[in-house]
Amino acid sequence: MNIATHEQRILHVLAQGGAIQFERTTNAKVREIFFLTRKGHVLADCSLKLFDRLRKRRFIKSENGQPYRATRLGIRSVNPQYSTDKDIQEMKKPTINPTSSDDIPGLKTVLDGTELFPSTLLPYMRAPALKGETEALWLTCHQDGEAVGLCYTVPEDLADGTWNMLALAVRPELQGKRLGAALLRAAEQHLKGKGQRILIVDTSGSDDFALTRKFHAKNGYEEEARIRDFWADEDDKVVFRKAL
Repeated sequence: MNIATHEQRILHVLAQGGAIQFERTTNAKVREIFFLTRKGHVLADCSLKLFDRLRKRRFIKSENGQPYRATRLGIRSVNPQYSTDKDIQEMKKPTINPTSSDDIPGLKTVLDGTELFPSTLLPYMRAPALKGETEALWLTCHQDGEAVGLCYTVPEDLADGTWNMLALAVRPELQGKRLGAALLRAAEQHLKGKGQRILIVDTSGSDDFALTRKFHAKNGYEEEARIRDFWADEDDKVVFRKAL
């Protein structure tokens, strides 16, 4: 059977117990997918186009709204050459895990490249979480053993189950490869698993942040509020919201 190399790699991970979670639009069309290994690592290897191709060929299937998994046909179609440890390790890149102290140097590089905030602040911001003094959630995206992205969310004071994503950044040369979406999805899954209700994101209404607003809208966030001239004259604060 003629199956492309990249399809083989996706099927191999699925045959090992991985799954493809998904979100649908109001008309039931799949709009976003999240490719997970059996250990829960979020991978960026499966595009919507590839997902549709695997589904049309009946290599994957979802039952009763559950995540897509490999069918018997899909498992039988896996080429044994993709069962090597080397390929398993390759498919584990990129992965997303709780941020550790070892990630700090790489994340400083991310911050220096994106200028999200001064990288010198990172160790001090992260310290309370390392000591267990805060519920704040820090996640790191790793690729080829390097920390290449981060996501930072905190619970809102005086609110029940509402969290605010204060930082999301990916190394500039890796942007556009769905790593940011994978980090966002991992944070959502973690919070949802803890019974949390809402994740909000504050951003700017200026032209410089048009791509940021488009990114959040694409990932299922709705503009909930806009405070005019909040950041500066003619620079509104835009609040996005998503129910978990």
